[in-house]
Amino acid sequence: MAEKITGKIKTLNMEKRFGFIHKIHGISEKDFYFREVDLINVNFEQLSVGMEVRFLPNVVSEEGCFANKVIPAFPVGIQQSKIKTLNQEKESGFIFNIDGKQDIYFRKSNLASGLTFSDLAKDDVVYFEIRVGKDGFLSAVNISKTKEAESKNSIDLQSTIANIVKTIRTNADFISDPYVFEDYCFTILKLLGLTDAYQYPRAKQAGNADGFFKIKALEVLYDCTLSEFYKDYKKDQIENYINRLNKTQITIDKKEISLNTTNNKQIWIITKGKTQIIKDSDNILVKEISLNSLIDILEERLSNLKHDNLMAKLQELGE
Repeated sequence: MAEKITGKIKTLNMEKRFGFIHKIHGISEKDFYFREVDLINVNFEQLSVGMEVRFLPNVVSEEGCFANKVIPAFPVGIQQSKIKTLNQEKESGFIFNIDGKQDIYFRKSNLASGLTFSDLAKDDVVYFEIRVGKDGFLSAVNISKTKEAESKNSIDLQSTIANIVKTIRTNADFISDPYVFEDYCFTILKLLGLTDAYQYPRAKQAGNADGFFKIKALEVLYDCTLSEFYKDYKKDQIENYINRLNKTQITIDKKEISLNTTNNKQIWIITKGKTQIIKDSDNILVKEISLNSLIDILEERLSNLKHDNLMAKLQELGE
């Protein structure tokens, strides 16, 4: 009988109720597909990108990898335990573990509305939800002394995020105008928190990309297209984009933006297709980036506004 293995959720489609778990080397080189009916002891709305889950791997072929009997590696929903320690100076503390292994960290900012840090004392019974960090570190959020208040707070927040993302995905699916698609992609980039994101003026766009953004050590020149056959006619444009990124500065609407020669540079062709590397040219990665991949990252950021790994998420797309 096959044994369950552990993996992390890569993407979720809230509308169609399916998702993918990251591939696991040594078992499969393809991501594992699962549906809502494959879940055990968890609702689809309780899942999140990056969540660690356990499942039975079902590798049918190189093209078909499925996850069966998917169950969260850590408890989901409202949990109950006692406060173990409090650090009054740092306004943080730990809650006793509920699985016999790892205590759960929290800060003042993780308290539910109406509860202050001074209201807490060692051995107080509290209700909370568990969040799992990228390194497996557990933290408690929406901490309350009453289960009813916590439940209402948690459900409202999750429903709001789910509805926002569902609307964004649905609207994206219906876009057929290339200019609307271009503006929509730029809006998603701004919603991700990219303050240094720029669009080329449409009146002067001939031969130019659609936009450019930089975040920390990553610089990206991007183009948006609804065509499935962009490789046939954008070959020369992509070479032009590569030459531009190899220079020391780029100009957008008379604004001169300095480029750092040591930065990671990428060319993105944003589509409704899939996310993949097209080629590596002069140490500049050329990628096709699915708009849905950007929306996946947006969903993750809405669910965890405190994380600060946006550059790494964007840089690793397609790899």
